[in-house]
Amino acid sequence: MIMTPKSVLLALAISSIATFGHAQETVTFQASPIEPTAFKVKRAKAKGIELKATPGIELTGQFFASSAGGKSPAVVILVSGDGLQQSHLDWAEHLSKQGYAALVVDSFGSRGGFNAMDTAGVDYNDDAVSGYRYLSNRDDIDASRIAVLGFSTGGAQVMSVTNEATARIPDSFTPYAAVSLYPICPPDGVNKWPLLIVAGDADQMISLSSCTAHVENSQSQNHPAQMEVYPGATHFFDNPMYAADGDLGMLGFDYSEAGHQEALARVVDYLNTVGS
Repeated sequence: MIMTPKSVLLALAISSIATFGHAQETVTFQASPIEPTAFKVKRAKAKGIELKATPGIELTGQFFASSAGGKSPAVVILVSGDGLQQSHLDWAEHLSKQGYAALVVDSFGSRGGFNAMDTAGVDYNDDAVSGYRYLSNRDDIDASRIAVLGFSTGGAQVMSVTNEATARIPDSFTPYAAVSLYPICPPDGVNKWPLLIVAGDADQMISLSSCTAHVENSQSQNHPAQMEVYPGATHFFDNPMYAADGDLGMLGFDYSEAGHQEALARVVDYLNTVGS
């Protein structure tokens, strides 16, 4: 989460939503039912009450069909803590042009907010699982080739939902690859599926040493993990709004056009390689 005045982020989020022009289709899909905890079930049972799961909320996303047509691979995209941005949709559009369908999950807008600062109760892990389930049920998607990708807060959740130690992830969630851009990494734990971390060495919001430790720990246990580090790149280096003359340039982050283009190419190459 970026530490900026809430009013600035809200205004920018509203501006971003108003300028979205590339999304091919706004879609809705159901979040997973919320199961009662074992403690609540036990207490209810003692009173002769049978607790049932609470239906999940309706989630909203922006879906981009693959330009290749037919049954295509796909990517679930989790947004950063500053909310749904044009840069997230630009990534989805780029993936679409490269033959991948993409679903950008609007985690905050689905819950009536704009970003992580004004939206409580976001179950990011289930947003990834629910987006995956939605894509796997589409006739135009190859369910065996669905990846997950996230930015910043969303990237950290990619690390979480694909971590072997994370509880309550359904067995039906089996992405073939995971990509995490500038996440806060858990130094321990092991990724369950192939993982690529992308970050910059000038990023003051994350710990590269923790990301390195996670990758090395995974590799030591024969779990494929890689990390790509771009010299001089900061947090949000792929979002033009953070350029010095951009809407968020005053926040101290810096857009890197070179790093952005390299990351786009690197991620597509990674998805192609893992999926071949």
